[in-house]
Order: sequence, then C-alpha cells, then structure tokens
Amino acid sequence: MRRKNIFETLAGKYDIAIELKRISVLFHNISFTGDNDATIEEIVDDYRFCDWKSRGSCLNCHDMSDTLGLC
Repeated sequence: MRRKNIFETLAGKYDIAIELKRISVLFHNISFTGDNDATIEEIVDDYRFCDWKSRGSCLNCHDMSDTLGLC
C-alpha cells in the first residue's frame, strides 16, 4: 500500500461544514486596512455589497448569511 502525501490526505478530509466555518472566521476577523481596523464583512458592506447585482434583495452580508442559513 502506498503512502499518501499531505495534499492527498487533505483532499480526502474535505468537509463542507468545516469549510463554511473557516470562511466565517476569515470573514469576521479584523483586517488591517490602513488607519481603520475593519472586518472583511464591514468593508464589503460599506463599499461593495449594494452594488453587487447577485445579492438579490439582501440588505447586507449578515442578512445574506441569515437568508442562506449560514449563521
């Protein structure tokens, strides 16, 4: 039996729930952008979310997360 390398092992352990949790952690952690500390979610809400045509009728990132059942 051949041994797997770390990349094959990681590929075999894919779990969508864990991946969504990782994205959430990244999305809500503080990002340092110049003089203002903000999360990625805050930056997207402030500058891009309302311009995104695929947002449907969602008002902001949190509303979209609730609508999709991710919170």
